[in-house]
Amino acid sequence: MLRPGRSRPFSPQERDPNPAVQALFAGIRSLGIPIFENQNGRIMEANGGASVADMRIRDGKRQSVFRSYVFPRMDQPNLTVLAHALVTRLTFEGNRATGVEISYEGSTRRIRAGREVVLSLGAIHTPKVLLQSGIGDEAELRRFGIPVVQHLPGVGQGFQDHPAFCCLWDCPQSLPTSLVPDAIIYGKSEAGLDSPDFQILQAVLSPADAAKFGLPARGWALIGNVVQPKSRGRIRLTGFDPADPVQIEANYLSDPDDPKAALACVELCREIGNSSALRPLVRREMIPDNFERSKLDNYIRDTAFSFWHQT
Repeated sequence: MLRPGRSRPFSPQERDPNPAVQALFAGIRSLGIPIFENQNGRIMEANGGASVADMRIRDGKRQSVFRSYVFPRMDQPNLTVLAHALVTRLTFEGNRATGVEISYEGSTRRIRAGREVVLSLGAIHTPKVLLQSGIGDEAELRRFGIPVVQHLPGVGQGFQDHPAFCCLWDCPQSLPTSLVPDAIIYGKSEAGLDSPDFQILQAVLSPADAAKFGLPARGWALIGNVVQPKSRGRIRLTGFDPADPVQIEANYLSDPDDPKAALACVELCREIGNSSALRPLVRREMIPDNFERSKLDNYIRDTAFSFWHQT
C-alpha cells in the first residue's frame, strides 16, 4: 500500500525483521487495513490504519517525561525535587493560594510560593488535593468537615479513562518478546465517525502473568481499548484525612456508544489474530474464543480493565 506523499510502499519490516512482526503486519494488510508511517497525524483522520509503535526507548528502557526533560536539569539552582513528599493541601490567604502543605520525612511542612502554585498531580490526585483544600462541591466538603474555600461543584467530575479488553491466543512456540508493542492499529466502529474510536496493540504474555492467571505459558495477545469514551465518572473523597483513600467511580461503558466501540474493537482483534498470516504462530484462540454475540457483550463488560489513561 502506498502512503500519501511517498514514492514507494512503506514496510514495517524495514524497521523490524522479526518473523512474528512480519506475520502480524501481513495479517493486518490481508484485512485491507492501510499502513501508515507512524501512529500520529494522518492515521487519526483516516477510517482506520496501522503503524509501527512510536515510543521513546534508550538503552532498552522506555523513557518517562521526567527522565527525558527534568532529570537532565536536576542540577539547576531554580529546580528542587523532593522525593517521597506527599502534597496534602493548598494553603490560602483568603481565597488566594499561597503555597502547599506537604508530609515529608515524618512531619508536616509548608512551602510558600514566590509567584504561583501549579497542581499537576494527575487525574486522580489533583481533584483529591483540591477537595482536601476546600475547593469543590460544598455539600461534599461539609460531609467530611472540610472548611469551604470555594464552592466549585465540577471538581472531581468528568473523570474518563480508556477501557481495555484482551484477546489471547496460545502459541506453539515462544515468540520473541519486546519492551513495546510492535504494531498500533486504529479503527472505527461506524463509518460516519470523524476519527477512529478504538485502538489495538499486541503484547506477548509473560510467563509470570500466565502462571498467575492460569493461562498458557506461550500466550500472544491483542489488547484493544476505546480511545474516545463518552462515559464519565467522578473522583470523591472518603474522609477528611489526606491518608484516606480516594473513591474512583469510573463508570466504564455506561454510555451506549462505548460498548459498541468495544465490540467492534474485539471483533477486529479476533479477525487479525485468526488471520491466515498468523496461523503458523498461534495454536488456538483462548479468549474470548467463539462466543456468541450476547456472550461477547458480557465478556467485554466482565473483563474490561483500565488502560491507565485517566483524565
